[in-house]
Amino acid sequence: MLFLAVTLGFLVENKREHNLEHQRLIRFANQLVRGLERDTIQQNAIIGILNEKEMTFDSLRHFLAIPKDDSVKWIGIYKYLYALENPFRYTYQKPVFDQINYSGSLRLFTNDHIVDSLMDYIYTGTIIEWQTNAEIEFISNSIMPFLSLHFDKNLVLQRFDTHIKKPGWDSTKVGQTIPPGFLNHVAEWKPVFENLVITAREKYELPYLNILEEREKAVILISSLKKEYHLE
Repeated sequence: MLFLAVTLGFLVENKREHNLEHQRLIRFANQLVRGLERDTIQQNAIIGILNEKEMTFDSLRHFLAIPKDDSVKWIGIYKYLYALENPFRYTYQKPVFDQINYSGSLRLFTNDHIVDSLMDYIYTGTIIEWQTNAEIEFISNSIMPFLSLHFDKNLVLQRFDTHIKKPGWDSTKVGQTIPPGFLNHVAEWKPVFENLVITAREKYELPYLNILEEREKAVILISSLKKEYHLE
């Protein structure tokens, strides 16, 4: 009788622990789904921004390709110069995954395909973070010093209107004029500027392509988690 009582007690406790772990699993799965859904909202917003940025870069390169260095060419460049200085930040739901992973609860997810997909999603997100940080560093160390040296920032359209204007500054001049004597020195630094534009485009295209891929992975993960754990 004592053996039977101990055995039954063990089975009851094991069942209770199993139920608790299942509840924990469902809670974590729901957290992942909510996090991934927030990610897709952010990804869609960033993709929209980058699509607009791509069109701006196309316009910038169009004017750069004009052979004659006249006022028409450089007024056009001034108009789209802001694209070079506007990086973006990418954040994703890594804290949710870290909580699951570091608490040892990742073992609760017994579907290897879902676990592998989660790991791949986190890896791609980490790559995007590295790439966006590299873009920000390039803008800070190369683009901004160059523009400050050779361009009048008061004539450059800003995505965020936070810079201090000169006294008497007129917003209608943005993209409509160039500083007096500007064309006299263009030939000295134009090749360097062209290379900066090419590199700047590369710096944003890499994370852009990965964000497109990351969004697709998020959508598939959401569907897989909902189906596997019967989530609403």
